[in-house]
Amino acid sequence: RKPRGLRASERSRLASAPSHRPIMTKKIALLTSADFPNGPSSDASLAEELSNAGMEPHYVIWNDPNVAWESFDLMLFRSPWDYHRHFDAFMSFLDAVDKKTKVLNSVPVVKWNIHKGYLADLQQQGIDVIPTAFFPKDESFIVASMDAFLGPERAASWRRDIVVKPSVSADGYRTVHIAPEDWNTPETREFVQNLVRERDVMVQPYLTAGVQHGEYALMFFRGEYSHCIRKRPHNGKQHLPSPSSYSSDSLSLQLIGGAADQDVLNFGARVVRAVRDVLHLSEDTLYCRVDVFQHGRPDLLPDSPLCVSEVELIEPQLFFNVEPASSARFARLVAEFLSSKPDGV
Repeated sequence: RKPRGLRASERSRLASAPSHRPIMTKKIALLTSADFPNGPSSDASLAEELSNAGMEPHYVIWNDPNVAWESFDLMLFRSPWDYHRHFDAFMSFLDAVDKKTKVLNSVPVVKWNIHKGYLADLQQQGIDVIPTAFFPKDESFIVASMDAFLGPERAASWRRDIVVKPSVSADGYRTVHIAPEDWNTPETREFVQNLVRERDVMVQPYLTAGVQHGEYALMFFRGEYSHCIRKRPHNGKQHLPSPSSYSSDSLSLQLIGGAADQDVLNFGARVVRAVRDVLHLSEDTLYCRVDVFQHGRPDLLPDSPLCVSEVELIEPQLFFNVEPASSARFARLVAEFLSSKPDGV
């Protein structure tokens, strides 16, 4: 006698019965540096919200040789704020970790954003950026005079008041404001000459209006505006902060939230779209911080009163501590990413 088959009602009951297989919690590596082994205090709510969303976050130092990266379901850049001091090692790390786990933002996006040459790409998309002159590394470079270095016409239009820094840099590393009174001193020429001999260099005009009025940091998550912080130095002087130094000790931080100036929001949204177009992305990056300010120099930038100072796609301070609700939004998007992607790298 043949065994009878299951009735339709029995099949339905078994299909709907709860599975006793364990649900694997997704492990998240929050990438940091040895200076911040437990992450910055400003990210405390992020780890909590990731846990609340059913994930298991761990702060992991990027150059720790004992980390098994393949054991994580996702690596999320947060505070590896020393990468510019170990550039070659960091670039090798990016290539290696990309083969072992999922990475956000993606490694191609990070590599594009790590060199400030991306400003030229945005400018080609019609975005107003701080005027910038780039100088590739040249071990035999000579600065006979600062006018010769920058070009007499540019030196004059920039009022011989400039900021010089490496094209790959963070936390004000090797960044110098050269004022008119220091324009052509031997010390200035020697500094600039040595810097170009060591690394790629960028030069920008010092824009006092941005210092006086402050800078907007607009946070976008998956292309959607999240929140905005207005940063102003307490002493009215230019501030060259590390990502970890956005505090009440050095800067006044004002949450703008949904009340941000519409022109500023529209400008930031244009930048986000330009990033997507430049990189030919099929979707917006998980996070993007756009730093914008009023330049006050229509002679240099006649098309808009606003310009981009930076676009942060690697390890930006996202001010979760200033806008607490933003960390829950961010964690939800991380969870959605993991649920939409198959297992594996």
